[in-house]
Amino acid sequence: MHERNIYRAGVDFAQLGKDCPQFAKYLVKGPSQIDFQNPDAVRELTTSLLKRDFNLTVDLPNDRLCPPVPNRLNYIHWLQDLLDSTSGGESDEYDSEREVIGLDIGVGASCIYPLLGCATRPNWKFVGTDIDPISLCHAQRQLTLNSLHSRIHLIPTHPAAPFFSPALLVAPQLDFTMCNPPFYHSPYPPTSLPYHLTHLPTPITKLHPPNTSPPQATQSEMSIPGGELPFVRRILHESALPDVRTRVQWFSVMLGVKSHVVPLVDEIKKVGGEGANFAVTTFIQGSGGGGTRRWGVAWSWTGWRPGWGIGVCGVKGKGIGGKVKPFKGVCEILVPVGKERGVDKVKRSVIGIIEDLAKSAGRKELKWGITEGKNNETLLNGWVSGDLWSRAARRRRARGTATVDSAQHDHEQPQEEETQGRDVDENSLKGMWFRITIGLPAPTTTTQNEEAEGDEDEDEEMTPVPEQQLYDYAPQSQPHTHASSVQVQQRGSGAETATLITIRLTRCNPSDTVLFESFCGMLRRKILCEPASTC
Repeated sequence: MHERNIYRAGVDFAQLGKDCPQFAKYLVKGPSQIDFQNPDAVRELTTSLLKRDFNLTVDLPNDRLCPPVPNRLNYIHWLQDLLDSTSGGESDEYDSEREVIGLDIGVGASCIYPLLGCATRPNWKFVGTDIDPISLCHAQRQLTLNSLHSRIHLIPTHPAAPFFSPALLVAPQLDFTMCNPPFYHSPYPPTSLPYHLTHLPTPITKLHPPNTSPPQATQSEMSIPGGELPFVRRILHESALPDVRTRVQWFSVMLGVKSHVVPLVDEIKKVGGEGANFAVTTFIQGSGGGGTRRWGVAWSWTGWRPGWGIGVCGVKGKGIGGKVKPFKGVCEILVPVGKERGVDKVKRSVIGIIEDLAKSAGRKELKWGITEGKNNETLLNGWVSGDLWSRAARRRRARGTATVDSAQHDHEQPQEEETQGRDVDENSLKGMWFRITIGLPAPTTTTQNEEAEGDEDEDEEMTPVPEQQLYDYAPQSQPHTHASSVQVQQRGSGAETATLITIRLTRCNPSDTVLFESFCGMLRRKILCEPASTC
């Protein structure tokens, strides 16, 4: 689960029964503590969690999908991270004053994503669309119960309608779009999809485990003609249209079939080229890593790059490997640490290099700041106008002439359509925004358990697990440490143990590739060539 997900350690059902008396009557003896085959118990669980933890009141119908709150919260938190790390400023921290507008394609009767988004971010607003008029009526009921009509706008649509045009009529600029599409194939043509509760087609029924009850849902919530992948490919190609791509920062979908991740990423690369900007993550439903998985894929035509841990996170396994790694805008430097050179000295060394560069070139040429990242990592975010470190640059400064900006590399400049619609400093497109993360653990050898987990055969079809696994509270794994002992093979000797940390450099905007590589090379030489005693 996402590290900010309040259900990371699971849900204490007994405590929830005390906090919400209406839920207590559904508690039963046994490991699961509630009967997940009872639709009323599942609806009351969602209702009680939303009320207690988010002060949201919902009235969930008994013939529409009942969303598990922890899983839906994972998706919202990931989108928050994407937006925070691509805001175009010197920091990737949450900006509480930033106003954000998102589109939920297929908002559903519960309106769960807009409700959670508005509850967790006060300046967020939503547009929600749906093909089911009955679901939209229920969604309007949720808005009324929570006085959110001013922040959430619902629009009816139909299966053949464009995904984005209706929302863009209401909000000319969107920060993100999201979609949790139907996972399965449908034997019905779009015009005959029934809106009332129906029995699922035989192929879907076979996928449902015998120890759980069939979902309370409509046909259109569970399946779509052609299945999930053609549906999200249609979203992708519509997002690339000229009147759409410059008006949305991030497009995203949540996939239910792991084997669809690589084809979708390949399609993004085909549409966006080798420098395509995308992000991939795994949503784990349930604590302890034991629940079923979903996969998030997001893409952007603006060029602003997410943090590495956000852009590719937890995606591994058979058939994926390195096929979903994002753009080549990341450089890592492994630095040995020990008694003579500790982690703090390495951090001071990197900061000193940037300070010296800023002093010699001037504030107008290099802007930077420091924040403390997650797990005691140090984040150094900044902007540089161009080459300030080469011998030629030093000679120009000695002669008192201007520094060379990135205009020298016009062949690398982004197209105008990549940057329209983004509120950025004009200099940010002439130079390079960068992020330096200091103190990451060095890569270690994959353990047998990790290999086993990565090779789980989830590629061919989605296989749901008993719903209690979405809410259990198994013990959590221990967090990563920040300096790893790895085996280093030296020439002429056996394996020796050395302690390494990682310095990661990330190019955050569509800047000159040559400029970024030169910047990385300069830092690598200065950091690794300095004697340990001087760091």
